[in-house]
Amino acid sequence: MHPDNPFRPGSGKPPHLAGRKDELDAMMGLVNAALAGKPRHQDGAIYGPRGCGKTALLHTIKDRIPDIARHVLLTPSDLKNEDDVEAQILKSLGARALSRLLPEETEINVQVLRGVWKRQGIEFSDKRGEIAAHTKKHPFILLLDEAHKLPLNVYEKLVHESLALRAVGACVTFILAGKPQLTSMGTRAGVSFSERFLHQDIGLLSQESTSEALVVPFGREGIGISGAVLQALFEDTHGYAYYVQLWGEGLWEFCREHSLRHIDVQAVDSIQPSVRRERERAYQERYSAWTGEDLHLFERINQQLRAMDGLPSKRRLEQMIETELKAQRRTPHSFSDIYHKMVESDYVWQRIGNRSVTFCIPSFSDFIEANRSGVAA
Repeated sequence: MHPDNPFRPGSGKPPHLAGRKDELDAMMGLVNAALAGKPRHQDGAIYGPRGCGKTALLHTIKDRIPDIARHVLLTPSDLKNEDDVEAQILKSLGARALSRLLPEETEINVQVLRGVWKRQGIEFSDKRGEIAAHTKKHPFILLLDEAHKLPLNVYEKLVHESLALRAVGACVTFILAGKPQLTSMGTRAGVSFSERFLHQDIGLLSQESTSEALVVPFGREGIGISGAVLQALFEDTHGYAYYVQLWGEGLWEFCREHSLRHIDVQAVDSIQPSVRRERERAYQERYSAWTGEDLHLFERINQQLRAMDGLPSKRRLEQMIETELKAQRRTPHSFSDIYHKMVESDYVWQRIGNRSVTFCIPSFSDFIEANRSGVAA
């Protein structure tokens, strides 16, 4: 068996990307349109709870972009302000292209270029046409992870530059990935999310895709997995990609240590305690963000949702929160803040076009119920 464990939970690089064909095809459609010199009017957006595979999807897209294109995978730390947006676009051009934008400079980089532009009163917008001409030979694909953490003015600048560059013929495409809060950033920044982005939501994997995510990597090493094990792992993970990778990591090590060629229920039982500890640690981190009256309200809402036959609409959930706030003699108008905290905690989320909210990870609700304080009963 290969000594290197290919399962690295949280790395964003699973050994096999399962269950994301539609999402990948949609985003690669945008990339390929830019590569063909006919960029679409929309950029791409991938949104969903933490740990569902957004970063993995971005890495897969990055790996499929041919060398003829300039591409970069960024995080919000690379885009702290509006100037950083322009700088990243300029960096994508390369030193030779930068020199063409300012021929009199012999040694050119973005900092030098922008310094000279400032002295000469040249704005970035004055050079969009020349930048666009360069992208016809070398299309530019910008990939941004954790996009929901961008400052609103930077988010707005990013969206504006993508649109402005394409308006002068640039072959560019930006693809953003982030938690569900990303879908509301457009409204707060005065930019229409649904109109500006081809968006794809990413949630829990199906049972078939959960099995595929494990069967394919182990199969490459000639290791089989019983149907009973695959069923048990789906029931344990609910198709949550991070936990699937966590199980893969543990099972891989177990197989290597015991020279196994087939994974059975005994192997699962052996590593289940370590997987459970890691899962409870992750849940405790989310849960500990709630304190005082907010915690009591959170626990009460969880009890009510668990008693329902299906989860309610976002508006109905907000009304439930409002009722609990009034019972606590608190300001009912803060229901929106509580709802957003639930989303931030990876408790619930809502897909665009769906009225109902969805549990991010059903077993987190179980954890809350098992650990709730006596005050919430």
